[in-house]
Amino acid sequence: MAYGREVTDPPPATGPPPARDAVPVLPDLAAILADAPIGFGVFDHGMRYRLVNRRLSEINGVPPEAHIGRRPEEVLPEMNAEALEPLRRALRGEIVPSRETHGITPARPGEERHWLVSWLPVRAVPDRVTHAAVFVEDITERKRAERTISESERFLRRVLDALFTFAGVMTPDGTLIEVNRPALEVAGVRPEDVLDRPLWETYWFAWDPDVQRDVREAAIRAAAGEVSRYDTDVRIGPDRRLTIDFQLVPMRDAGGRITHLIPSAADVTGVRALERERGRLLEAERTARSRAEGLADLSARLAPALDRHEVAAVVGGGFAGLTGAVGVVLSVVEAHPPRLRALVHVGHPPAVLEAFHVVPLTERLPVTDAVRGRAPVYVATRQGLLERYPHLAEVVAGLQDRAWAMLPLEVDGRVMGVLGLIFHEERPFDDAERRYLEAIARQCTQALTRAGLYERQRAIAEGLQRALLPPRLPRLAGLEVAARYEAAGEGLEIGGDFYEVLATGDGALVAIGDVCGRGPEAAGVGALLRHAVRLLGGAGAGAAELCRLLDAELRAQRDDGLFATMAVAHLRPDGDGHRAHVAVAGHEPPLVVRRGGGVEVVRARGHLLGVVTDPVVEEEVVRLGPGDALALYTDGIVGGLGADPTPALVAGLAGGAPRAPAAIADLLIARAQEGARPGGDDAAVVVVGSAP
Repeated sequence: MAYGREVTDPPPATGPPPARDAVPVLPDLAAILADAPIGFGVFDHGMRYRLVNRRLSEINGVPPEAHIGRRPEEVLPEMNAEALEPLRRALRGEIVPSRETHGITPARPGEERHWLVSWLPVRAVPDRVTHAAVFVEDITERKRAERTISESERFLRRVLDALFTFAGVMTPDGTLIEVNRPALEVAGVRPEDVLDRPLWETYWFAWDPDVQRDVREAAIRAAAGEVSRYDTDVRIGPDRRLTIDFQLVPMRDAGGRITHLIPSAADVTGVRALERERGRLLEAERTARSRAEGLADLSARLAPALDRHEVAAVVGGGFAGLTGAVGVVLSVVEAHPPRLRALVHVGHPPAVLEAFHVVPLTERLPVTDAVRGRAPVYVATRQGLLERYPHLAEVVAGLQDRAWAMLPLEVDGRVMGVLGLIFHEERPFDDAERRYLEAIARQCTQALTRAGLYERQRAIAEGLQRALLPPRLPRLAGLEVAARYEAAGEGLEIGGDFYEVLATGDGALVAIGDVCGRGPEAAGVGALLRHAVRLLGGAGAGAAELCRLLDAELRAQRDDGLFATMAVAHLRPDGDGHRAHVAVAGHEPPLVVRRGGGVEVVRARGHLLGVVTDPVVEEEVVRLGPGDALALYTDGIVGGLGADPTPALVAGLAGGAPRAPAAIADLLIARAQEGARPGGDDAAVVVVGSAP
């Protein structure tokens, strides 16, 4: 067994990462379950601990850090080898049903403990089991209580039956004519107080009309030959009751005629109390397990949410089963002006939704009190609401709301929002339920905090991405130009693809490039090179010269080993078309798409930028007649086409009617989308054509 807090992240997956991998799932789950009342642990495929929560550590009697990287039998040497089979099954993708087990751990040396253990496969990436999770609940006290109850029940049935056993004789019409002494003594009555009366009118039963009715009906059934047996309460003093196992049996003579009725009873008060306590303990255990599973499920559903609206969608769509609430409000605090704005509000009619969509923090409401007081506000009854907030009488008059819980979402001493839960029945909100609801609120807080961080990072990433591309393409005399950019997928990891198009004094300059790697560093280098292209190209540098100047600039500005590839075309008017001087520095070869359907590969070659001193960069001259086009692209276009993708790309562009630059760019981007793979490259295309 093992319980504790999260102490490390899971190992990186070896397969394709999920489409939205910006937010790690397992550490969030461990953080949420760190203080859970049941033990929680995560194992990798080497059957080594990767996460433990505090409770699992306590059960094992081993510090959290002593688990990580070790197998269960290394942490608990006395563990039976068969106990590892459920772990193997979970790592194979099976959900192993809960089962009881027992043993001894360093937590209680020499003392046998009992646990309820569940194993689940964990899929941190789609369609692949990456880990196995274990939930461990210490049920030692429950097992002891069950033994105690069982022993007590047997003892009480012997002893209490001896202390009080009711036995008597009745006539078929229900009149009591004989009764035993213990029945008289326990109630402190005399024979003349109860004999010669219907049994249901005697001291024991005459305290409650429903009890009297049941005895009278049992007597009627017994007179008809039917045996009755049930539990009921009898009076044995002014304020004292006993629960008895009551039985009424008909007695027949030799001819089969019913001559008497025999009532009997045994005191089962203690036994029934123990049974009720056992039921209460079992129900509390089921509730605790259900809530722990609910928290784990909520964590799994909130983990992929990458912005506040996705968090709100989870909150609005699944809280009824978790809490019993029929209405949910998730609001965030806005500073200027101070107010609450609802991200999601379900369970109320449209007029209420509109009235409380935006609420000034100066208004006195349960939700604003939770923000100002930085503490939950629980209202258990409608009467309690109207006593505290009488001005809401008209609002709630037409609603079925009966209880409310307003839970502030606080992080680093600042309330960022409120989770409101509305119930249609009065609710006591006992300590256990309050702890549970506040744990749900903490999960929402963590999800909104993650979402805010992601949104800020995404804004930064989008700003960097914009720095890699010109805001608009210029108009070029005698030329048509089209550009496309396709990101590899969602997330924060932007690529280093960039391009630039600018008019020069003698024509136009078109450049495209790709910095190795992804992320802010690659984007920063791409932005540096793009702006250098504008500066140096505008100053009149030719294609090959521009590549060499950019190489020198890159090596002067960076010493971290980042390098880049580039293709540059310097176009000048030439009769009815244009002459293009094309230079390539380690980049994908540009393609000339002829008006008649032919496609030619530009064979110029050159060193990568930022790798060698005095790089060699070749320049090739191609002529573009009317309707011809030159296509420059990055390696994201040719993903999935093998080690030599150029022939397949040429075949895809060849033939057909003349195409404008925009159509060629669209065709190339479509090719990139078809060959896209998780974690692949961004794709950029610039196509410049001589006007037909």
